[in-house]
Amino acid sequence: MSLNESLSVRDEALVALLTEGKTPVQAAAELGVGHATVYRALARPDVRVALATARGAHWSESVTTLKREFRSSVDVLREIRDDTNQPAMVRMRAALALADLALRTCKVTDEDVRLTVLEQIAADHRGQRERS
Repeated sequence: MSLNESLSVRDEALVALLTEGKTPVQAAAELGVGHATVYRALARPDVRVALATARGAHWSESVTTLKREFRSSVDVLREIRDDTNQPAMVRMRAALALADLALRTCKVTDEDVRLTVLEQIAADHRGQRERS
């Protein structure tokens, strides 16, 4: 079954190689094409969508595991921070680590929202240009 009906067999192979972690130059060598051919393919929206979809599926399980581990790590840091039997320096470092994680999470969330808005603006702009 094709990843995307509009992709050629070579495009699907390119998507598979890049999803596995190959660089565009490595994928070009493996496919027996020039790297410019690969970069032209990557400039096409259908290939970019297929690649993003394939990468998302590939990494979904790993991301789920990381999220679960992240929650567990936060729980451990909370326990250390709140354990009055721990030395003050250890408790302080756990508190600092929690604060750092919270700030980074807020930043990533904010960037994700901004990216979503920018993608929507770009899509709307493309739609307007195509209608003109």
